[in-house]
Parts: sequence; structure tokens; C-alpha cells
Amino acid sequence: MSTAMEVDGMAKGIDTAEEAVESTTLALIPESASIVGDGALDNIPGLSPVQIQQEYFENLPDCDWVKYEKSNRNHLLQNVAFALFGSPSFEGELSEVKSNDNAHLEGYTTRQKEQVMKVYEKLCEQSKYSQNDDDIVMSVLLVVCARPKPLKFYQLEPSNHWVDLHQRNDIDIWCTAVFRVRKCIPTTVGAKSCRVYIDESARVYQDWNSYLTNNTLPKCVIIVPENGEYQGTIIEGQEAFAVKLTVAPTPSLGVKARVLSSVDTASTVASLGAVGVLGVAAFT
Repeated sequence: MSTAMEVDGMAKGIDTAEEAVESTTLALIPESASIVGDGALDNIPGLSPVQIQQEYFENLPDCDWVKYEKSNRNHLLQNVAFALFGSPSFEGELSEVKSNDNAHLEGYTTRQKEQVMKVYEKLCEQSKYSQNDDDIVMSVLLVVCARPKPLKFYQLEPSNHWVDLHQRNDIDIWCTAVFRVRKCIPTTVGAKSCRVYIDESARVYQDWNSYLTNNTLPKCVIIVPENGEYQGTIIEGQEAFAVKLTVAPTPSLGVKARVLSSVDTASTVASLGAVGVLGVAAFT
């Protein structure tokens, strides 16, 4: 398993844009299923949302951040497209991006290109936070969205309709991405860097809690890395790391919606963190 994780507070390093492109396909799994793309409901046979996040976590590269220099903006464009819509429909040359005007992306639909460019341009704006006003230091967070299968018109919604979807694989599941951008470097040992988050619609959030409570995702439950960063915890009695996750309702579902059962049914694959402001129960 990759060592690309933060375990018990250990910080990870910064990778290069070229290395990030080479490892991107490893991080979006499983190979047999489409887990990203176009907001469509892409069912993923056999995997629950927690298992999807665990697989993604285990395949992350050995770095916490990726630095995109101005001369490597083509790699940034490529990674944004892949994170949002998966692999291109056909292989093509990605021309060098020297400005937003000549950015060129092949293998995606016109609408997909427009969305990618919108996010890409918003990311480029964040270079104002770098020391040289050019570099962008970023990482990609996977957001797993889940909702129950539609009920028949004559069926009433049961009280547990939205409960514990993170553990199920008989539901509708799709994935999207949030781009985490570093704003500053902490001067205190052990302190975390400040960052902003940019979603698939190019909306900017000043902190992770703002994303959780103000995102524009449809009515669903999201399974995301705890505190907006991938961290691992050792599973007791096993030589394995589990990703620490948060399970929360989207604002469109209702921030007070019940999405976790009151009984401790924590997954053995990952430990689930709580979103206090949403009133969600914590499991460890």
C-alpha cells in the first residue's frame, strides 16, 4: 500500500505535476467501473462508499500536495478533466498551456470541456497565494455521493431511507471531486496550512466546513475525507490503515437529516468522523 497518507499527524510532502499525472490513473478505481463523471449515476458493483474511499486512499501517491508551475499548466488541466470526468474518450495530444486562451483538451464533450475550463480558470486564480504568484499547490479530494434507489410511486419513504448508506452497495453511487488549494505555509511546527476548496462548479469555499454546509450537490449523502484531508488510522489488531471519513447529508437533503443509525455499526474498513454542526453521530 502506498505511504501517501497522514498517520497520527505526520505531514506529507509536495509532488511534482509530472509525477501527479503519472499516478492519477492509479488513484481513481476500480478500473472496471466509472466512478467519476458528468453527475450521472454510475453504479459501482460490489463496493460501498466507504470501500471506494478506502481504495482511493490506498492508491494515492506519496505526497500531500502537488505543485503546478506555470510552465506545467497543461498537467493541471489534464488532472482537472480526469478528476471530474475520468479518462478521455480517445487519446490525444494535450497541447502546452501558456494561457487560458490556448488551452486545448481532447477526448471530452463540449460541455465537459466548458466545465473543466471553468474550474481550471478558478484554480489558476489561486496562484495569487503562492510566493511567486505563479505556482499552484493543490490536491484532489474524492467526494462519494450516495442515495437510495427510487421508491415506487405507491411506496412511503421509510424512516431509515437515508440511514447508513455509506455501508451499502445496493444504492445509487456516483463520485465527484473537490480541489484543495494551499493558501499559506504554517510557521508553527505541527500547524496545518490554510487552504481553500473549489468544487466541480468552480465555487470557492474558504474552509471545509463551508463546503459541507453550502455545497450545491443534489439530494444525497456524501462520504468524504475527515476535515478535508486524507488521513489514516491503524486498525486495531491488524497491520492495515483505514481512511478516516465523514458521512454527512447535503444541504439539499437537509443539514439535520438522519444519515447514521443510533447504534454503533462502524465499518471495519474505515473510522467515521462526525460533523458536529450537522448533528451527525460519530463512530470510531
